[in-house]
Amino acid sequence: MEMRLLNLRERGLVVRAMVLVLAVVGLYLLVAPLAWYWSGSTGLVAATVAGICCLVGSGIALITGEPFRTPRRALYGMLLGMAFRMGVPLAVALVVYAQAGLLIRAGFVYYLLVFFEVALLVEVFLSLPPAQRGK
Repeated sequence: MEMRLLNLRERGLVVRAMVLVLAVVGLYLLVAPLAWYWSGSTGLVAATVAGICCLVGSGIALITGEPFRTPRRALYGMLLGMAFRMGVPLAVALVVYAQAGLLIRAGFVYYLLVFFEVALLVEVFLSLPPAQRGK
């Protein structure tokens, strides 16, 4: 199992991006029924917007960090990716909060936190340089 996870980091950008999409969509499939139960269609919209903005931010971070996927330059890739990984969800959160509308009352910030943590974990793992093989 560990080797399969490490092999994901050796795949191309498209495969790693699809893994990120699958992780966020999988989480959405778990969160969406709860959002519907707690807040109806507004909760579903709040969860959808939160998931999309975290996916977009992490996706851009994955793409922009691609040239830095070497052991000596990985830190630069992580720092560049952080601007997008955190910037997109934060900007959306500020816009939604300034509106002070139904999304805030439906728990948008909580959905944003849940999606951000999972997208962060998956994207950073996939952005790391490929595992070094023992010699």
